[in-house]
Amino acid sequence: KNVHLLQQAKGRAVIISADTMVGYLLERGIIPDFVVSVDPQERTYEKYKGVDIPSEVALVFHPGCSDNIFKHFPGPKFVAAPSMLPYKWLQDYWSEKGSIEGDVQCQVHLGFNLAEWLGCQKIILVGQDLSYSNEGMHAKGSSYLSSSDFDVVKTRSRWVQDIFGQSVRTEPTFLNYKAIFEKKIARFSGDVVN
Repeated sequence: KNVHLLQQAKGRAVIISADTMVGYLLERGIIPDFVVSVDPQERTYEKYKGVDIPSEVALVFHPGCSDNIFKHFPGPKFVAAPSMLPYKWLQDYWSEKGSIEGDVQCQVHLGFNLAEWLGCQKIILVGQDLSYSNEGMHAKGSSYLSSSDFDVVKTRSRWVQDIFGQSVRTEPTFLNYKAIFEKKIARFSGDVVN
């Protein structure tokens, strides 16, 4: 409901978008500085398949992401997983280029690592809910799940309380993401707002 406020942050903050939300943001005139991508699902790419990505938007991606995502971005691209075995092997053939790798289980973890690497002292997470309500995620249009996939997720989900005290569904994968965030936030020297 407050996504329009991100327009006011442009030029005063670094805006990092998850890949599933870039089309949504661009439709509202919000141009992120970076887009992060981790997931290999083709449905992730379908969220912005026909969307023109401005060339100034940089993609930071895990090599496991859909190759169509990589191909779709006209601007700078940065791979974020040099500890994977193929990259360790390739290190013998190119110079050290640095890394923003850390615990990365989802694109928002990668976004957090990027913000930290850029030297951000405040990180504000918008729409990072790690839960489902009604028939999908709180950030409308962000899920790569189909309705039949969501039916499967509901069978393994459990009820928890969100930050507003409301009952919402979550799943073991999201609880793992949350545990990683708690570790990242505990070691981060700046402020984090969800």
